[in-house]
Amino acid sequence: MIQINLLPAELRVKEAKSAELSDLPIVPVGIGVMILLIVLHVVFLLGSVIVNASAVNLKKQWESYAPQKKELDTLNAHIIDIDSKFKTIEELTKTRVLWAEILSGLSDSTLDNVWYNGLSYEEKSDGAYLYLDGYAAGPSEEATASVGRLINALKEDKKIAKYITNVELQSIQESSYEKREIMHFKLKCIFIWHKEAAVVKKAKGAK
Repeated sequence: MIQINLLPAELRVKEAKSAELSDLPIVPVGIGVMILLIVLHVVFLLGSVIVNASAVNLKKQWESYAPQKKELDTLNAHIIDIDSKFKTIEELTKTRVLWAEILSGLSDSTLDNVWYNGLSYEEKSDGAYLYLDGYAAGPSEEATASVGRLINALKEDKKIAKYITNVELQSIQESSYEKREIMHFKLKCIFIWHKEAAVVKKAKGAK
């Protein structure tokens, strides 16, 4: 079909040309994308290398600290052990002072014609006790009176009274030593704190 346009050339409507694929800058765009991908890949590789290097460095540092950590653990164990022993020694020291006072009180309370043959300590469910075994020289009446005075002296001694609440006569028997009359006696000393503990325990059991 033939179209005749009688309008002047300057008034004629020009048809817009469609962009052809060959007109687009495909090669520069492709190169730019490839360069971007390469740069991202390089950055990723560098980041990975840095992270791995840091991890290796941290691992080496941790391994270098391992002997020190082992020494610290060993030292800590020694400290705990020493602390435990110190507490035990502290308790033993307290007990030693206690027994030193009791033995000093026993020595101060002993009469000239009385001597101890032995002593023993015993703990039971109802309390703790100190048993004294000894002899009093002289005829039976005189020796028996000496044992009575010894019991009173033990009860009145301030050092012993701090720890012992009562002194009881368990037994007294006539005996002899190198043809001399003596009396063999046994005393029972009751500790205060164990008596109190037994009372508290009994009270709790009654609730």
